Amino acid sequence: MQVILPRWVDHIASVGLVLFVLAQGIAATTRQGWPRVVPLLIAVLVLPVAVVIIAFVGLTMQRAEINRITLPDGRVVMMTLEPVLTDTVLDLWEPHGWRWRSFLNGGNATYSEDGSFTDAPLLVLAKDGRHLMVRRGGIWTDCWTTEAKPRSCASGENGQPVTRAEWLSRSAQIAATIGLDPS
Repeated sequence: MQVILPRWVDHIASVGLVLFVLAQGIAATTRQGWPRVVPLLIAVLVLPVAVVIIAFVGLTMQRAEINRITLPDGRVVMMTLEPVLTDTVLDLWEPHGWRWRSFLNGGNATYSEDGSFTDAPLLVLAKDGRHLMVRRGGIWTDCWTTEAKPRSCASGENGQPVTRAEWLSRSAQIAATIGLDPS
């Protein structure tokens, strides 16, 4: 189970740190004059480094929501970019109380190890509402049924596509299955 917070939460630590330093500077200046502010000015020089480190940790340790879809039965499915430094990994989540659980029962969507077909990821619901697809880089990369226990509608589930030809073949197979072009 995961709790996925809104994107703006990433900035709370940075804003709090800036406000704290400003408050300390104002308090030191009003109570003891400018000589007391010199150590705080040194802290201000260190502040950008601290903010960069906090931002880097925040970006690498949290999921980022890409988009959400409401299925015909009322369930909501959210696609996220997972906190993986080396690959582009997407996953699907559905609400479970006030938390989120994996839509794919522990699995995840295909990922791109070499950085191919990663542009503009989007979660798409077929017009008939029976299939849920992932479009990345202008092709279909994943497809599942929207049943209570989703099943893959893409062949080759045993192996991850590696070459460009395998990805294009998988996309064509998904397009033929659902009758919808990725463009």
